[in-house]
Amino acid sequence: MDENKPNRLWILKHAPAKLGDCAGNEEAREEMRQWALLTEAGKPAKPLLLAGPTGVGKTAAVRALAAEMGWQIIETNASEHRDRESLERLFGGSGSSLTLFGSKRLIVVDEVDAGLDKGGLPAISALVSAATQPVLLVANDAWNPKIASLRAYCKIVEFKPVNATTVRKALDKIAVAEGGRDATLVSEISLSCNGDLRSAVNDLQAGFTGERERKHNVFRVVGKIFKTESYGEALKAADDSEVDFDLLYRWLEENVPAEYEKPGEIAAAYDWLARGDVFRSRIMKRQAWKLYKYVRALVVAGVAVAKEKRYSKFSRYAFPTIMKKLSAARESRAALKSAAKKTGAKMHCEASCARDALSTIGWIEGATTYFGLTETEAGLFAPAGKLAGKKAKNEKNEGKRQKRGNQG
Repeated sequence: MDENKPNRLWILKHAPAKLGDCAGNEEAREEMRQWALLTEAGKPAKPLLLAGPTGVGKTAAVRALAAEMGWQIIETNASEHRDRESLERLFGGSGSSLTLFGSKRLIVVDEVDAGLDKGGLPAISALVSAATQPVLLVANDAWNPKIASLRAYCKIVEFKPVNATTVRKALDKIAVAEGGRDATLVSEISLSCNGDLRSAVNDLQAGFTGERERKHNVFRVVGKIFKTESYGEALKAADDSEVDFDLLYRWLEENVPAEYEKPGEIAAAYDWLARGDVFRSRIMKRQAWKLYKYVRALVVAGVAVAKEKRYSKFSRYAFPTIMKKLSAARESRAALKSAAKKTGAKMHCEASCARDALSTIGWIEGATTYFGLTETEAGLFAPAGKLAGKKAKNEKNEGKRQKRGNQG
């Protein structure tokens, strides 16, 4: 497709050309780079299983790695080629032969946790175990029981949601390249995308925040569950939606008091949520995913039938508080990591040592400029008393300037 066409997707037009251009997940990208260098040097290395939520940059990192290493990509989606015959026909001898010009072939299979059937999984396992060319598998959930036998052949590399600060920087760069920048729009999208960089870029190109539609969908589903008195209708509302179940759980947990008024109803709803949480814990500990059907029934239907009768009032549902706190903590960790890298480069030591040193010596005047830290990064190390004193001093100086201006 012509890159100059106005309707070209920005997610493709501004795709990273090398791993260093990717946004977020630095540790995962460094693991990929080291694995590629070992493979290029002829040293045996396990195939990688890249795992993480949709839109966090797994596919972009794979393509950037191939471009950086000069490897030819042979890729497929497991949903399209899900049986043994089609997989063997697609890959053929690619897993063991170089290209015509002597470079390696990178074999990539996407959605291995979603698309493969019983015949396709052994075919992928055989491909992975026998391939002499580099192999990368991509999944949303590395611990899906469907691919338990495949995990033994691979090294898992975890991709996490991209923090809002990193998303904002990536969107800023794209917006400038496209000839404009709406700071408010960029900020809104960065905060609302929940770490999904791909949807953030698409929202930026569309010129609106996708959070409006996402929130509308969540409100609609939560409202249906709270308003219905039918076990079946509650489950259908959850099953027909595109809302992640863990997110739906948090929305229900947060908004029970907003919908139900009687203490007994509120207690019963939280009791059902607690019972469902017990089964969620059992699933993770035992990897017994057959218990998921009980979680759905307990959480969704249990909350729906906890009330004595349907409320006809309008309820203002709130975004889960715990999600806001987790997002803030994620941004704080990202800022801490960035600050440690900058100080480590100046102090000629590892980032961990630089962080410990700064935590010990506190903050000194002029250090922000010397290390090139942002105000947020500097605040992580500055003692609270010094920050308060500096703020008071700035306010005092500002007051003096305003007074002189009024007198003039």
